[in-house]
Amino acid sequence: VAGARVEASHWRDDAALLEATLETTPGSLRAHTALAEIRMREGREDQALALYRRAAAIAPDHGPAWLYAGVVLARLGRDAEAEAAIRRAIACRPDVAEPHVYLGMLLEREGRRSEAARAYRRALAIVPGLERARSRLAALTVGR
Repeated sequence: VAGARVEASHWRDDAALLEATLETTPGSLRAHTALAEIRMREGREDQALALYRRAAAIAPDHGPAWLYAGVVLARLGRDAEAEAAIRRAIACRPDVAEPHVYLGMLLEREGRRSEAARAYRRALAIVPGLERARSRLAALTVGR
């Protein structure tokens, strides 16, 4: 019964379950990325970044780990590192629109408007109706 109570404590919430999973399966890409998402929602960016970086170390070609590490780095104001991580995500999966949009937003924030527009256009070439890319590109065009 005592063992059952210990096991049951791992089930109290998703984060506790994922932490327990990482203790027993430290190479779990899915557990790292899922726990990182939770930490992001909680505003615990440093922990989320560490988890995304571990996920990228486990699977260096896993684009989402690189992308969301870049998103966290951008939130932390570490733009050069964020750009490198997002570009790595694009290199892993150039056919996915989302990293191009995040790159565009980062470049736009840095005042690199023509580069941002190119990133949004790449995203739209992949997913033509992607609203976020369309609206950001339109804002850049109108704001000239």
